[in-house]
Amino acid sequence: MDPSRTILLAFITVLCIGSTNVYSQETNSSGLICSGAKNCQTCVQDFSCFWCESQLLCKVYSKKSKEEETKGCGEWRWKSCQKPDGQLIAILSGCASVVLICVLVVLVCIKRDLWNRMKTSRFCDRWDREGLFEQEERGNRKRKHKKKQSNKAQKLTEKYQLSDTSAFLYSP
Repeated sequence: MDPSRTILLAFITVLCIGSTNVYSQETNSSGLICSGAKNCQTCVQDFSCFWCESQLLCKVYSKKSKEEETKGCGEWRWKSCQKPDGQLIAILSGCASVVLICVLVVLVCIKRDLWNRMKTSRFCDRWDREGLFEQEERGNRKRKHKKKQSNKAQKLTEKYQLSDTSAFLYSP
């Protein structure tokens, strides 16, 4: 076997064995630190400890037995001794609710405005269509009337230029 490979393998073995020893020492030392803490501030300085407020004790916080140990404590602190501020949560949720309601009101107003615009445009389109229909009907009636006129009436309209609508002051 190559000497560099042997050295590397030995180094990895030492690291693995050392890390398990370090982990076990850490657990033992945190257990000693946790049991020696007399107040919340010194207890929560170590991340592996938690402060039990009802019993006024510092205990080891492990992921495996977390539920069992914290169950006995009515109120417990981990990483921080400050109590959660319920007023701040209430104020923030109230502000968020007000902002959401304002956004909803603005969206409803925009939608109502767009709906009114669409409704009036539909009404105007229908009105324009009805106006065009009436103009078309009026033109058809004029043509029918001209066909029915007698020769004498046609001569009079041509003589006095009555067929030219631009000569009148008001032309529909």
